[in-house]
Amino acid sequence: MVKSDQFISDRIIWRAEQHEFPYETAFLYSKLPESEKQIYDQLAHSNEIGIPVLFFKANGHKWTILGTRKVISGTMDNYVTIDYSQIEDTNPGGIPFPSDDEDTDDEIDKEALNELGVKEFNGKESSLCTMNGPEFYMLYNILLVLMNMSREN
Repeated sequence: MVKSDQFISDRIIWRAEQHEFPYETAFLYSKLPESEKQIYDQLAHSNEIGIPVLFFKANGHKWTILGTRKVISGTMDNYVTIDYSQIEDTNPGGIPFPSDDEDTDDEIDKEALNELGVKEFNGKESSLCTMNGPEFYMLYNILLVLMNMSREN
């Protein structure tokens, strides 16, 4: 069953609300100031991310937008766009991904996590930017839901 963009948008918002959403640095895309939204709307449209739903501010000028079809993250000059169906794996420790024989559980400072590593089936590795703490875990959790939903189609 193909899920509509509105269904996926509602699911993203519902999942975000399970994380005491919104935050100062993570909120509904529709709450962006109009001047900023115009800039990001062009980017979202040209990269076909579907309906932009959540916006995450990160350190510096970095940001992440969760859309209904894709996620886009980075800066205005340097960003990545990833289709949820193309995500093979995620890594809370960012990139590069650890090798299979590395045990990283003890090495990760869970309070300082602010980049989520994403590995695509084609081998490309990218980072999704957010702030550390609850915003990071909300992004991670929602991304896992979107990956699973994209595999159900």
